[in-house]
Amino acid sequence: MIRPETPRNPIVLSHGLFGFDTLHLLPWSFIPPLQYWRGINEALQANNCKVIVTAGMIIITTSSLTVEESGDETSLPRIYLRFKVLSLTTVSSPHQGSPFADYAIRFIGEQRLPRLYRILERAGLETGAFQQLTTVFMRNDFNPNTPDVDGVKYFSYGASVCPSLLSPFRASHRIIRRVDGENDGLVSIKSASHGVYKGTLVGPSHLDIINWTNRLKWIIKGVLGQHNK
Repeated sequence: MIRPETPRNPIVLSHGLFGFDTLHLLPWSFIPPLQYWRGINEALQANNCKVIVTAGMIIITTSSLTVEESGDETSLPRIYLRFKVLSLTTVSSPHQGSPFADYAIRFIGEQRLPRLYRILERAGLETGAFQQLTTVFMRNDFNPNTPDVDGVKYFSYGASVCPSLLSPFRASHRIIRRVDGENDGLVSIKSASHGVYKGTLVGPSHLDIINWTNRLKWIIKGVLGQHNK
């Protein structure tokens, strides 16, 4: 297997909506917290990459960036770091919004959203503004007011999945496909494309991309005595 070259510059990992750096599911200290980028940070570091995990979402509006670096599970203080941004690579990010967000807003009702936000925030999840993922907001508000920054290179990847009968993304995949075509259960390939489109990941769902469901599959295979490939 060809080992990829180690980037000369640090890699900043920043999550999207409903993301987190670490999430403590239970109050007991002996229960390890859930890592959002589980396995991904370690894989990059194994290739001698300098990796910084941000404590929140970031939006690049200038060629310099100040990020809040996440502390670890020992509650080390968080550190603010400033960088010159050289490139931005997004993976299945809804640059044009998501038809499923449109559907969810209609289904939940805008008057119920503040209550939903409070519940999610108490659980330790960053909600941002779910309404800002709608296709109308991205097309008419965010994108016109957040142009690409001169001197920063933009790359993107999309993903496409064919959800199984029991997949939690089966309904959302169908809703998005009617409007935007192939998707990963939350974001279409069309919406994920921005800057230089590097390609489509075929097979993974939106959760597979951050290694969550993959991790569960590996655990089950290990219990069954099957080898991971």
